[in-house]
Amino acid sequence: MAAFVMPASLAKAISVDIAVNSDQRQKFQQMVGNTDCQTFDNYLHPSAYRLSLELLVICKALSYSQLDFQFKFLNTPNYARAIIEAEKGNVVMSATTIWQTDVDTNTFYLTDAVFPRGQFIKGLFTTPEYKQQIEHKLMGLPHSASKRLILHTLRGYHILSSRQWWHDWAMLEKLQLPAVNSSHDSALCRMIKAGRAQLFIGELVMVGPNQTTFPCDDVQLVPINGVKFTFPISRHFAISKSHPRGKTVFDALQKGLALLQQQGDIDLMLYPTEKIRKNIESRIDLYPD
Repeated sequence: MAAFVMPASLAKAISVDIAVNSDQRQKFQQMVGNTDCQTFDNYLHPSAYRLSLELLVICKALSYSQLDFQFKFLNTPNYARAIIEAEKGNVVMSATTIWQTDVDTNTFYLTDAVFPRGQFIKGLFTTPEYKQQIEHKLMGLPHSASKRLILHTLRGYHILSSRQWWHDWAMLEKLQLPAVNSSHDSALCRMIKAGRAQLFIGELVMVGPNQTTFPCDDVQLVPINGVKFTFPISRHFAISKSHPRGKTVFDALQKGLALLQQQGDIDLMLYPTEKIRKNIESRIDLYPD
């Protein structure tokens, strides 16, 4: 585990063992630097995207609760492994939100929703070359194009996802969109670069100023305009009941999250500019009925 010490009285600080992926940790540390996360509010930072911002939410919430703590990071390769490590009590929690339907409340404390139902919105991302091609085809559809016609056009492309992202995979299957599985997050960029898929399904909210859904160092991914997927499931932080500091961390998170919601911090992270909010609201929702 790698330690990341927050400004606190270390004589009193408790260790918050947390499962992260390496890119999430790196982007979070690039974003916050030596700044006290409680006062950090640059949600337009180049390293801001959902995973780094969710870790910032945890940091802010714990700080607002006045809990003296230090992070200890355990690198995990993906969403599913992070949940397993928390379930075993090897970490107190995953650094990412979890679908409400994925949480066993006999095993985990469940915080109030970070993303209430209908607030977690995804879109399709691709390279600039495919973006031009796909948007040209979509613009050629009738002005009142139905979801059926849009989906028919998109079925001509392969969408990169992961079977471990259960809700994404089930949605793609229900919409009959061709999906390509990536077993590790680290392979996503390589697979797109190699042409294994042309599209990637990723977040449209909480993605910083440039709508960067998944940072690829050598592959530029940009959003396809006009379409979105609005998930009718809430997302929460899940804290291990088998970890000795689970209840302490859960109580602190609940207190801090309530303050963040009241102050509007989470809404600002979701939509760092009004332009992004309006763009997302204007899109056609392709999520299956």
